[in-house]
Amino acid sequence: MRTKAPKLIYPNGGFWYIRYKDPTSLKWKAVSTRLKATTRNMRRAQEMRTKIMEEIQSIEVLRYREGDIESAFKRFREVNSTKSVKTRETYEVFHDYLIQKIAPDFPCNKLDKENSESFLLWLNKLDNISQNTKYGIQKNFLKFLKFLFEYEYIPRMFIINKDVKTRAKVIEPLIFSDEDRQIIIDALTENKGSSILKTRRKEGKEYKKKRRPFVYVKNSNFRTMIMLLLYTGLRPSDIIDVTVEHIDLNKMEIKYYSSKTDKWFVRPLHSILKDVLEQRINEVGTGKIFEYGDVKNIGKAFQRYLEALGLDNKGYTLRTFRKDFITRSQEAGLSISTTAMLVGHSNIKTTMTYYTKLSSQHLKTELAKLK
Repeated sequence: MRTKAPKLIYPNGGFWYIRYKDPTSLKWKAVSTRLKATTRNMRRAQEMRTKIMEEIQSIEVLRYREGDIESAFKRFREVNSTKSVKTRETYEVFHDYLIQKIAPDFPCNKLDKENSESFLLWLNKLDNISQNTKYGIQKNFLKFLKFLFEYEYIPRMFIINKDVKTRAKVIEPLIFSDEDRQIIIDALTENKGSSILKTRRKEGKEYKKKRRPFVYVKNSNFRTMIMLLLYTGLRPSDIIDVTVEHIDLNKMEIKYYSSKTDKWFVRPLHSILKDVLEQRINEVGTGKIFEYGDVKNIGKAFQRYLEALGLDNKGYTLRTFRKDFITRSQEAGLSISTTAMLVGHSNIKTTMTYYTKLSSQHLKTELAKLK
């Protein structure tokens, strides 16, 4: 049975406590810092524990866990094995870059502030990855350092100079234009037998390429997925495994599991979804609503759809649905907190910082209210 390592600094009775291993008895002990358990006092508590550990090291009795970067990361991987697949994939990306700069057999107890900052500086200079990818690798590196400290691979936690850190780049969200959104919805119920013509330019000449009939009126699997993405703002990974039993059309609610947050949620459904869900449920009967094996298959189907509609040069992806929903929610007058709850954001700042993009017309309408 796997046992958790004790927390080295923890709140108790409203105060920060420090836990350390007594060098004589080799048993864990705890002492109060007499500091209130606030975020502001956390750093002071860490400094106090560092001083205690330095005193213990001075008598050369306490031995730290031996191990190199690779063995420590193996343990780190095990500890985080319950995280979502996507999160664990980011750990592997971080690991691949880490061992390019710091050798896998490098002793953990020699990992200090200087070589940690050297890794981040090296990472910053790479020109083959985006700024946000660097930020994600950095985020996991800092988490790995915290792991090494908590599991006693390193004697002390150090503060990384902010000047060597990469900041996340906030990218302006892309949403559907009103015209394109309507095209996407209307084409879902296109009449049987019709074909879509796309005009392209090739070698300076225009030509028309006739494509096969693109009829989605019979494909309720695709149509239901697109409509859910448009009117719930949920991630494709949130709804791909939803079953008939998870949908209550009487209450107009959907229950889903978020692999990103590892939680179950129940959210209301827009009334416009009732007919399409009712039809799909009648076809499926029981079990999973959708036939897609993974999110990549949904993305490929959507890109083929955009290509047939002549919208494949707009930069739209599955991510656009979520940003589009949040923006429309704002324009419709929903509060930021309500929108954040609907789409499953645990932090309202995410909703505000990354997704809010009110249209110029909406801003003009709001401005006109000023008297």
